[in-house]
Amino acid sequence: MIVMIAATRLAHGASVTASASCSATPPNTTTVTQSTFTPLQVVNATLTTPSLCSATASADFGILKIQSTTDSSDFQNTFSGTIASAYANFRTEFYLYDSTLPANSTINLFVPVDWSVTLVANIASGAPNLASGAAYGLSYDGVFNQVFLSTSSDVFGGNSCPAPVSTYPRCNGTYNGQTGTTWSFTVNGTGGPNSFTLWSNGRASNALMDSSNTTKIGSVILPSTMTFGYANGSAGASGNGMNFGYAAVSASAPEPSTLALSGATGLLLLLAARRRRQSI
Repeated sequence: MIVMIAATRLAHGASVTASASCSATPPNTTTVTQSTFTPLQVVNATLTTPSLCSATASADFGILKIQSTTDSSDFQNTFSGTIASAYANFRTEFYLYDSTLPANSTINLFVPVDWSVTLVANIASGAPNLASGAAYGLSYDGVFNQVFLSTSSDVFGGNSCPAPVSTYPRCNGTYNGQTGTTWSFTVNGTGGPNSFTLWSNGRASNALMDSSNTTKIGSVILPSTMTFGYANGSAGASGNGMNFGYAAVSASAPEPSTLALSGATGLLLLLAARRRRQSI
C-alpha cells in the first residue's frame, strides 16, 4: 500500500542541524554537547572520564551522517550511565515547474531514502558484564520513526531487527535498505516553495551505533516536462539536494517515424524480389 502524505511547509525555512552529545553518570554527571547549523560541518563530542565516549554528526541538504560509541570498562562493578547520542536533520526547499500545467497544480512523487547503520552491543574492553545497547531511528519529523533498529545485551534493553538471533545481544550487525513515501508537491506554485525534511538519530551505551556511511535521498524521478529549482540555498553541496532526475530513455526502441520508414523500405525490397522471380 502506498501512503500519501501532504508536503509540509515550515515557517523556519531551509536549514540543517547536526548535534553530538556524551553524558556520563556516575560518579558525577558530566555532559558534553556540540551542535552546528552549517552544512557539511562535522561536530564531535568526547569524554575520556569517567568513561570513554565519542559522538559525531554532520548534515547537508539530502545527506545525514551520525555515529556514537562508548566504552564503560572502568565501571566493572556498578551500573554505568554513559550514553553517546547524535542526531542530524535537514529541511530543503524547492520549486517545481511545468509549462504544460496550470499554476498551483499538484504532483505525487515517490521520495526514496537510502539508509545504512551498524549496531554492536557489548563492546566494553574490560566490563562485558555491563548493560549495553545501541539504537538507530530515521524519520520525517524527528518523532515518528520510519525505520527503527536496536540491539541490547539484556531483555529489558530492546532488540528490534529483521532477524534477531537467539542469544543476547540479539541484533548486532550491519543493516541497510530503502524506505520512502509518496508525497504531494505543488507545481508552478505562487505561495512559496515546497519543503522536505528528514531526521536521523542514534545512541549507544557501552556499544556502537554507526550510520556515518550516509543516509541520503535516492533518485526522485520527475516527468520529462518538469524542471526544478532550489530556494534559500538548499541545493546542497551536490547542487541537487533532492536528487531529482528523469527516467532513462531506451535507445533500443526506434522512433515511430523510423519504424514507418524501415517498414516501407522492407515492403519495397519484398516487391522487388517478387518481380525478379516472376521475370525468371
